[in-house]
Amino acid sequence: MNLSLAFISDGLIVPGKEDHVNLKINAHKEHCMTICKQSHRYNTLFISLPYDQGGEGRHKCCGCAYDQGYRAGLARTGQPWVDLSALPDSQAGTVRHKSPQAAFADGYRDGVRDSYRQVG
Repeated sequence: MNLSLAFISDGLIVPGKEDHVNLKINAHKEHCMTICKQSHRYNTLFISLPYDQGGEGRHKCCGCAYDQGYRAGLARTGQPWVDLSALPDSQAGTVRHKSPQAAFADGYRDGVRDSYRQVG
């Protein structure tokens, strides 16, 4: 194992490696640091969510968390939990400093309810 690859600086430059390795690392960083641009960031539905500025969910988009929960609820998945790593960041509008876990739970509940309406 090449120990010089064990740590990557914030500049994402891996000395001595080919450019395609550095391009892959930069692409990965951009994917992990996406920012939500969807209009749901301003939905008044999220005003009542609890504040959350700590832990893993910090700055994650609650609108996207709600949508993720809604889809899981609509499908009535057996083990509902938010995938924080799949959520983009957001500090805009009504989702700023709100709980993505609570947003997911609300979306899941709404999705389950709507799934019964579709059964006809």
